[in-house]
Amino acid sequence: MTTPNAPCRDNPEAFTPPHSFLPPAHHQFWRTGRDICHTCPLQAACLEWVMAPGDDPIPWSMAAALTPQEQLRYLYALAEF
Repeated sequence: MTTPNAPCRDNPEAFTPPHSFLPPAHHQFWRTGRDICHTCPLQAACLEWVMAPGDDPIPWSMAAALTPQEQLRYLYALAEF
């Protein structure tokens, strides 16, 4: 979910790591994207979009300050209720 006034529009490479990154390196990589998300007034709407029923998590990209792995954990936690 990107809208014209979303901060992620100015720095999309901060949300999708290069394919050469191994998981341990992701932690440092995600910091920039997470910092951008935390300042975004659309973070709540983005989270709703990412977690909408019928939609899959974004397997390669951060959204709503959640890494792909965190998106999956969030979905699994919601499914248990």
